[in-house]
Amino acid sequence: MSEQNNEIGLNLADYFAVVRRRWFAALVLAVLVVLAAVWLAWSLPATYESEGTVLVEREEIPDVFVVSTVTGYAQERIENIKRRALTRERLVEMATRYELFSDYLEKGDATTAVSMMREALGIELLNVEQNQGRRGQSKVVIAFTVSFQADDPELARAVTNEVMEIFLEENQALRLEQSGEVVDFFERTASTLEAEIDAIEQRISDYKQSRANALPDQMVSNRRKLSDLEQDLQTSANRERDLRNQTNELRDQLETLDPYYSGGGGTRVVSPAAQLVQTKAELATAKERYSSIHPEITRLELLIAGLEKEVQQSNNSGQDGNAGAPTNPDYVRASAKLNSLAVDLSALTDHREVIRNEISELEISIAQGPEVERELRSLSLELDSSRKQYRELRDKQLDARLAADVESDQKGGGFRILEPANLPSLPISPDRAGIVTLGVLAGMLAGLVWIFLAEFLDQAVRGQRGVLRVTGLAPIAVVPNMSTGWE
Repeated sequence: MSEQNNEIGLNLADYFAVVRRRWFAALVLAVLVVLAAVWLAWSLPATYESEGTVLVEREEIPDVFVVSTVTGYAQERIENIKRRALTRERLVEMATRYELFSDYLEKGDATTAVSMMREALGIELLNVEQNQGRRGQSKVVIAFTVSFQADDPELARAVTNEVMEIFLEENQALRLEQSGEVVDFFERTASTLEAEIDAIEQRISDYKQSRANALPDQMVSNRRKLSDLEQDLQTSANRERDLRNQTNELRDQLETLDPYYSGGGGTRVVSPAAQLVQTKAELATAKERYSSIHPEITRLELLIAGLEKEVQQSNNSGQDGNAGAPTNPDYVRASAKLNSLAVDLSALTDHREVIRNEISELEISIAQGPEVERELRSLSLELDSSRKQYRELRDKQLDARLAADVESDQKGGGFRILEPANLPSLPISPDRAGIVTLGVLAGMLAGLVWIFLAEFLDQAVRGQRGVLRVTGLAPIAVVPNMSTGWE
């Protein structure tokens, strides 16, 4: 059975027979597909694209003389300017002025109009070229293209030119703004540093005033003064000891003088009270040498009894009290000298107290000297550091101002139109030739598909294959088509 199937299988003639039977319908279908493709190619609206080139110029003044404060890669600058220049408001204004995407604007759908404006606008950074400059040095040339797509070539060129002009204006404005911001930053920072320097100087001045005696340059003077004060204190102590000895001697002398003796001749008269004290002392000495019945003891006891009566009478009469001013010249002189010594002792005591206080303050100042020196050194280092930063910042501020002047004079790295927007002569879309070509290929494919699909769905019995499919038996013989004269 399989051998029979192989014997009645399809051959090339069968395929040609199928094509002869179905060629007209397949041709009609292919022609219709091609006509549809042609209609589609010429019915789609044409889109024109205008393109211009903008050159990113190098600084006219070398960096050796003035360093530009506007930094960043060209792509970053272009993207930044694109965000600043092509804002929603500006795109809506351009679309309204050039009557672009008016259908969406009339409906109030400005978002879609802006989105389509961004899609129609193209910004592309060109490849960096290395040109050989003078003396064999390489020179970098950077440029970018601006393109816009529209259904009118004049409109596409006008929008492209305007966008390039916007880029030039925004680049200059951005560079001026950035250079101005750098100058303002340095000025604010310099003012802050200047205030910090003034504050540090005030702290140093206040600290020196509060530690005037403990400053490092006062240490030698303080030690010398401390040595002098210690020597002066020792001298005062010796002087006080002498004055106290003189005071004790005068007091002993006054006890032996009668303040009211008015006799002449310069004889010093001992008062009964002083004689009583002296006689008691002699009696004590005599008792150590003699017995109690010795005549000397009896004499001294009788003398003491008489002196006690005189002292008692003198006290009762008020002669030894407030009877008046002393009249004994020796007593008066001794009393005056004793008073003078008391005054000297009081002044000397006060002087020694002052010396002790000064010594204590000097010792404290000398002890604080190392700490004061460390604190002053720390403040001085902080002041020197701030002043150094201030000088460096002033230099940078001057450079920033020079750079800002360069930008104001448009001597920096600006943009320049290298190639204005061209007027496109041919649309970039649709690709009519491509569409027609695809239509022809699609028509041919559709015709072939129709042939084989129609043949597959046809239930008519033709040839050995049809008989075998219906009966399951191969035919014994095949009678070919015979033409007659009547046909």
